[in-house]
Amino acid sequence: MRHVLNGLWLAAFAFATPHAKAATASPDGTISPPAAEIIDSSNNVWTLAKGQALENGQVTPSSSVVELVYEKGVVYQENTRSQWFSFRNGSWVFDVDPLKPSPSGTGISPSIASSELNYPQIIDLALNSWTLVKGQAIEDGKPTASSSVILVYFAGGVIYQENAQNNWYAWRNGIWVATANPTSLSPNGATIPSAPLINTSGQSPLAVNTWTLVKGVAFENGQPTASSSVIELLFLGGVIYQENIYKNWYAWRNGSAWVATAPPIVASANGTAIPGTTQIVDDELNIWTLSGGRALENQAPTPSSSVIRLLFSNNIVYQENVHNNWYLWNGLTWITSPPPPGATPQQYALIDLGTLGGTSSSASAINAGGEVTGGSTLPGDQVTHAFIYANGAMKDIGTPDGGTYAAGEGINASGQLSVSTQVGSPWLYSSGNWTELNPADSPDDFEDFAGGINDSGHIVGETDSNGFFYNGTLHFFPAAIENVGFGRGSNNSDLITGTVTTEPGMIAAGFVYNPKTGSVTYIDAFNGGNESAGIAINSSGYTTGNAAYGNTPIDPQASLTGPPHAFLNDAQGLHDLGTLGGSTSMGNGINANSEVVGSSYLAGDKVMHAFLYTAGAMVDLNQLVSSSPLAPFVTLTSAAGINDSAWIIANGVDSRTGNTHGYLLQPTTAKP
Repeated sequence: MRHVLNGLWLAAFAFATPHAKAATASPDGTISPPAAEIIDSSNNVWTLAKGQALENGQVTPSSSVVELVYEKGVVYQENTRSQWFSFRNGSWVFDVDPLKPSPSGTGISPSIASSELNYPQIIDLALNSWTLVKGQAIEDGKPTASSSVILVYFAGGVIYQENAQNNWYAWRNGIWVATANPTSLSPNGATIPSAPLINTSGQSPLAVNTWTLVKGVAFENGQPTASSSVIELLFLGGVIYQENIYKNWYAWRNGSAWVATAPPIVASANGTAIPGTTQIVDDELNIWTLSGGRALENQAPTPSSSVIRLLFSNNIVYQENVHNNWYLWNGLTWITSPPPPGATPQQYALIDLGTLGGTSSSASAINAGGEVTGGSTLPGDQVTHAFIYANGAMKDIGTPDGGTYAAGEGINASGQLSVSTQVGSPWLYSSGNWTELNPADSPDDFEDFAGGINDSGHIVGETDSNGFFYNGTLHFFPAAIENVGFGRGSNNSDLITGTVTTEPGMIAAGFVYNPKTGSVTYIDAFNGGNESAGIAINSSGYTTGNAAYGNTPIDPQASLTGPPHAFLNDAQGLHDLGTLGGSTSMGNGINANSEVVGSSYLAGDKVMHAFLYTAGAMVDLNQLVSSSPLAPFVTLTSAAGINDSAWIIANGVDSRTGNTHGYLLQPTTAKP
């Protein structure tokens, strides 16, 4: 990667042509392209060439730049990842888009000056630029009447400041007005006028919508809504209501209109079920009942039959029928669903894979037919061989090179394996035959490993310190993810996930790479963190692994990268799967149903357990094998894979021997 970048720098210098300085600065809002150049207030000429920003013909430290912007005396650049930087004091600084309002949750605080979450400025709804200088909030370069300010914050379309005494103020009509903390959501049941404002959830964890009541009109984020003669605002069950002087009630629906409604009632508690109660009130205050095997919403039958149970879980209404199939209500119809949180969890039989004669084994991968691969020690525990476990027996595959170590890392539907050895190249095992993937690799290379293998026999991994894709021929990853990059998993469409440590702004970044098109998509971290890792990918291209949390303007003492959490990265984006009570978790496997398995610390971060994430909840796998005869003795510490039939492989310790074995978990009943 470095030699490629060096070549680009040399090319940039070779083709850069110095410009004569112009006398007039470009107008605000100038964008290049289409403009050929930008002239700043110091008469420096800025151009864009081969993805790099040039100042007076000289390359600045930049890459993948797609446009330059000049606004209010500052030069900005945007890159291919939609990240913005401003040129300040001779270097590029992480910043916001200067031509549109900043995202809710953007903050400025001097105590976290090195954080990417702490931007140099905030752009408000009127495109005014806000900064924080020596304890004063500055609007478009002019100090406002403020002092001892420690945080300028933008949420719900409003600029806020917090001072050293932790008092909050909102910028209203050109003055600061005392207000409640805008970063805290209002409790269920909050009302105005008993409180000065109500905060509801916005579009991100840090964003809030702020409601106020002024002269009988309900305001959202400082903008009046179509209302009059309002005497009360009520926040209940995630919905904003208003009551007017005529005792009429209205609910705010779809973020755009007041809809007449009955006096609001409280939504049912999470886990409420019928039978067990006579009705369920959902988060939109619709009333659900069960009659004659049909689910009724507000007394109107929904398209359903043979229903035996309704369950309200995580603000979703579910139904179970006589065949133990589950469905969820998406607002229009019932769609198939895994058992929801609150339903009786699937139980598993726990099967010890055993060993090849030694004391330990580990499971690495499982295929669609339930065959397992991994590594096991031989008698004496000095040699480890790869194995295939099938039909209740472990088969010794040996080592490809006569060495003392080999472990299966992936297994496909045909029983082909991707295999790592202690040193040297990764291998392909197929029907008793071994193929070395990189014969030219140094036999002393300890960093090589094999990742997953798909049903076409294509393998990913790392060799010669570079990520690779093998499809009969070895292909190194492209420059964007080549150096210090590696592949961990691939699906039958040859989509690859892995991790690279050279992504700008990230210590490490997970990615999805399509070798057929050459496209690379990076996996973000949480809340501005700077680490993520791609571990496994399913047939839809959804991935799991883990991602770190960054600090936020609300917690200026937090470090940039917090403990990583397992994630599911699907069509809706990156989802934090949480933990089993500790600070850290890791996703290791994912199936076509987007069920994820992995490992997590328990509370106290001393003990790690295997988990299954299904139906929106993380469950300790040890709780799902409680009926197994092995359960009193075996603690499952990490799960490595799950197939589309929900068969799981995990590794655990037997308290009777202290030895680690691989285990197979089979559902005791068919999945709905």
